[in-house]
Amino acid sequence: MSEFLAKETFLILADLLVLLPVVLGLYILALAPRERANQAVGGYVLLLAAINIGEALGLHATDVASALLPLRIIATLFPIISVATFFIVIYLFRPDLLRGKHRRWRILLWVLISLPVILMLVDIALGRQIYFTPPATWQPGVVPNASVFIATPLGTLIRITYTFVTQSAVLILLIWLIWRADLTPRQRNLAWALLGLQILSGLTHSLALITPWLNVSWVMLITCTLYALVYVVVAYRQEFIGSTVRHVRMQPLISSLILVVVLPMIAFLTLSANGLVYKLARINADTHLQDLGNLTATQVEQWLNFNIEALRKVAAQEEIRSLDPERQKPLLRTMDLAHDYMYLVSTTDVLGRNIARSDDVAPKDYNDRLWFQNALRGQSPSLQVLIGRTSQKPALVVATPIRNAADNIIGVAMFASTLDDLTKTVLNTRVGENGYAYLVDQSGTLLAHPNMLDAELTQLEDYSREAPVVTLLQTREHTWLTYTDANGITWRAYVVPLENGWGLVVQQPESEILASAQIFTNLSIGVMVLIGIVLFALVWVSIRQFVAPVELLTATAQAIAAGHFEQRAPEASKDELGILGGALNLMANRLQEAIQDLEKRVAERTSDLARRSEQLQAIAETNKAISTVQTLETLLPLITQRISQHFGFYHVGIFLLDEQGEYAILRAANSTGGQRMLARRHRLRVGMQGLVGYAAFTRQARIARDVGADAIHFDNPDLPDTRSEAAFPLVIGERVLGVLDAQSTKPDAFQEDDVAILELLADQVAVAIENARLIEESQRLAEEQRATLGQFDRRAWQRQMEMLASPVVRREVTGLRLLPGNGASPEGEIPPEGRVDPQNPRLFHIPLRVRDLTIGSLQARKPDDQPPWSPSEITFLQVLSTELGQALDSARQAQETRLSAWQQQITIETAAQLRQNLDLENILRTTVTQIQQALNLPEVQVQIGNLSEVTHDKA
Repeated sequence: MSEFLAKETFLILADLLVLLPVVLGLYILALAPRERANQAVGGYVLLLAAINIGEALGLHATDVASALLPLRIIATLFPIISVATFFIVIYLFRPDLLRGKHRRWRILLWVLISLPVILMLVDIALGRQIYFTPPATWQPGVVPNASVFIATPLGTLIRITYTFVTQSAVLILLIWLIWRADLTPRQRNLAWALLGLQILSGLTHSLALITPWLNVSWVMLITCTLYALVYVVVAYRQEFIGSTVRHVRMQPLISSLILVVVLPMIAFLTLSANGLVYKLARINADTHLQDLGNLTATQVEQWLNFNIEALRKVAAQEEIRSLDPERQKPLLRTMDLAHDYMYLVSTTDVLGRNIARSDDVAPKDYNDRLWFQNALRGQSPSLQVLIGRTSQKPALVVATPIRNAADNIIGVAMFASTLDDLTKTVLNTRVGENGYAYLVDQSGTLLAHPNMLDAELTQLEDYSREAPVVTLLQTREHTWLTYTDANGITWRAYVVPLENGWGLVVQQPESEILASAQIFTNLSIGVMVLIGIVLFALVWVSIRQFVAPVELLTATAQAIAAGHFEQRAPEASKDELGILGGALNLMANRLQEAIQDLEKRVAERTSDLARRSEQLQAIAETNKAISTVQTLETLLPLITQRISQHFGFYHVGIFLLDEQGEYAILRAANSTGGQRMLARRHRLRVGMQGLVGYAAFTRQARIARDVGADAIHFDNPDLPDTRSEAAFPLVIGERVLGVLDAQSTKPDAFQEDDVAILELLADQVAVAIENARLIEESQRLAEEQRATLGQFDRRAWQRQMEMLASPVVRREVTGLRLLPGNGASPEGEIPPEGRVDPQNPRLFHIPLRVRDLTIGSLQARKPDDQPPWSPSEITFLQVLSTELGQALDSARQAQETRLSAWQQQITIETAAQLRQNLDLENILRTTVTQIQQALNLPEVQVQIGNLSEVTHDKA
């Protein structure tokens, strides 16, 4: 629901961005409807509002069909806006260019405005895509850029010409106007504002095109709204609106202005409320359908599980496993009679032929049935919906394999039931007045449906082409969908896939779901009309009573604004205007006092902000130090310096607890006295000495605003200037690591804001200390692990070298040679990257390394008539030696693994043979024989105690 509210909030915000240009446009037109300037600016603002309407409708759209209208609005008006912007700039700054002999520009304006409208009407009338191309897919909540749906060659040409060319013309026009000498300073400032808006709009749209996370729709909505606001302000500032001196009656003017503002808002609220009611109705219906669907699916699965478990229990009975028809038949009949919807319970052998049946029908052969084949493969349960051979009607067959004591399949048990009981289970679900639920199997065959109850069915009905079933078969997921059936009825459906591959569909007519919402819509429209009529009457009457007092209050306010604070408004009436007059008089009395007080507060606030900035900078620098410095010896002094520098404390120290937690030992300090304390390893007993000991013991901060009056304060001769002190425990989880101690030469130096910031810094320091300790511990463990692994590799390779008969392999011109010795090895240690023999530049030595251990060397010699080793050849040998070392180590590990496995196997076999003999002499003979054969030894001997007779065997 929170996601729904967030989405609706954004949509309402989009609608508000539509409402503002509409209200502004209507307001301007109502202000002076016969003025051409009002008509021009009002029409331009309403055109911007129409673009916003298209964008807002697009955000509300859920598919391509519902998005078609807003996209057509945008495609029609998007190019026109650029042309209208060009001409409205001319109208505001140089209206003479549109009058007299320059009237042809107005004709061009109407031609350019009419062209996109004509092309869109042609597309709609002829069903062609000359100008507009609807998108193939639609993502709700995102309206694509105009280049997506104005993508035809003609549309692209118009879009580029209208947008880029016209926007460039607007920029050039504004720049030209700014540099004209005949513009007044006000006009030039307004032109600068429009130029900045034009540039900002271009940059924002460009950024929206290249930034995926920036929604183009919101960019358009905000841009059009901003254009409307700015151009209305510019029009007012230029004094073109209402510039003609005419007699205007205040009562109808104010009434119409109020109505054009209030009535659109009422309409907006009504439409928003109706839209929200429709969505809530759909959400409630979806939730209801989901609950019913899940409940019904659970009941169906319970029905299936109950019958499947009953069948499995029968199949596990000894009478059934005996495959004796006489012993099986009573059990089968008992199960048949216990379930009135079952008309057959039977068993078959592995060939599919009946062994026994619950009825008196002759045995049948079921080897071609899918339920038998799947059960014979071990599937349990195996389900199939078919036309029964016994009933000749649609039936559900459930089968399970019969297994003997050795867990081998020796047959199949099954039961066949009518679909009536399954249909009744589904029909227990009531979906409104006209909704219903139905059940299909994994292939879309209808299993349960209201039309199947008490119907004489002779064949299975295929529902695989129904829209909900198509969705089920494609997605196999819980899904909502809206579709229209062959009778023209629109349904809202919820699809529930079952674990066995079946699917349940719960659906309700859309008209039934939205019936209450439609009633609300009718009532809200009637109420809106009634409110409009009543509001118009009340506004008309009320304005007459307020115009005169308002004018008087206005004159008084203008006098006070001019600096005449002695001016007073009459307070004869007791209504809101009288109260307003009194408030105005009170304002005049206290204005000067308020101004002075405001100046004082501004100064104090500026000082507080500067101080807070320093503190935040301390936090930032401390975080930076924590992220870059990892050793306590460097980190802790740096932290004390930063805190002292930014908070103005003359001493800042950091204490860390010893391993026993008995003493807090000073580890870092910034002051001179602190350095002396560090030199003599200053420490305080936890819980007994000073604020530091108190904070370490209680795990709470301790503030001494006046150390002379604080009984816990420790009077340190190295810090004689201390007047106030604060100690903050450094805590990680349940452990106290130490204490952050700050001391000031000023009494009451620690305010509440300082304490909060220092507590935060203490938490950061604790984290930094813990991180530094963890890093040091990790480095130590890593070094120990590397050393242990190196020793293991060295011993393993020493054993391997002792086992090799020919540790040297040499390839010569005459062929491959295996040497028993170490071979020729280079003098001195070979660097890891290898080296060229100093005596022979055509001889290259490179070590064979496994991690940090050198296990051998690779030597390569080039003929004397070839050049020395090149860098590329050396690089090749380096890569080859790395791969060779890894391959040799992998081979060694594999060989040791095989040897260990072989030794374990010999040990297990020998132990097994020994356990089979109970005679002492046979055990000894078996032992020496197994050892001799396993290790291929010439002689094995086992001797017990001091016996003179020795049992042995020789090869």
